[in-house]
Amino acid sequence: MMQLRIWGVRGSGPETGPEYQEYGGNTSCITVHTKEQTVILDAGTGLGQFDRSMKGQMGSGRKRLDLLLSHPHMDHLLGLYACSMLFDPQMEFHIYGERSENKSLKELLCSIFSPPYWPVSLDQIPAHVLFHEITEGDTFILGKGIQVKTMRGLHPGNSILYRLDEVVEKEAASVVYGLDCELTDTMLPRLAEFARNCSLLICDFCYTEAELAIRHGWGHGSIERSRKLRQMSGAKQALLTHYERTYQDAFLQEQEKLSMTQDPNCIFAREKMTVEL
Repeated sequence: MMQLRIWGVRGSGPETGPEYQEYGGNTSCITVHTKEQTVILDAGTGLGQFDRSMKGQMGSGRKRLDLLLSHPHMDHLLGLYACSMLFDPQMEFHIYGERSENKSLKELLCSIFSPPYWPVSLDQIPAHVLFHEITEGDTFILGKGIQVKTMRGLHPGNSILYRLDEVVEKEAASVVYGLDCELTDTMLPRLAEFARNCSLLICDFCYTEAELAIRHGWGHGSIERSRKLRQMSGAKQALLTHYERTYQDAFLQEQEKLSMTQDPNCIFAREKMTVEL
């Protein structure tokens, strides 16, 4: 019913080199595909990989993509610079996100996608771009039948967490996108209820538990708390991602091997991985 593709797995910034080949070095971007539509979760540098994968696959005529932004930190926006689909006049982009710092969503994005930071402003690109401002607690329908619920994440400057539900012929599939949210003792039960019995819970594994203890207030989670969140929520699977940018393959392999002994339903994200729901 739903298919997920992972295009970016890093937090804070991208990394390159042979030590990042297995899991990947791009920043956060995941796509959710149904029979009728495609939804993009965040626009990190992984968006460039998705863009290249779509060359020649979207056919002719008006084409629509929906982009849900968790928050306007640059590691979640950099992929827009590499998105050639924005220069296709047949593309229709619906961008969802919050206003921040007394600026509208459009003003926020135009402030970094315009001179002197970028030669072409969003107002000048050929694609048809529509901005949808949302706030915590909003519920809305995307395109042809995906219901989206939102809640407030715990992150510096705020973040929005999303739950996508699709019901087809009485069967349901659901994805919860919970990145850039600090999993404190207060947040854990709230997010567990939001993610109750979902098909896939996408969790923030930015730090180990030991590192998180000295990074209180940074707005991220750990592998241990992500496992606890999955178990509390009853989610069928958890996908751990948003790795600290310097975590190399060897370290993640060790963490993954240990995690599988604790909870085999917590899987580690790799770029170009596909998850069927």
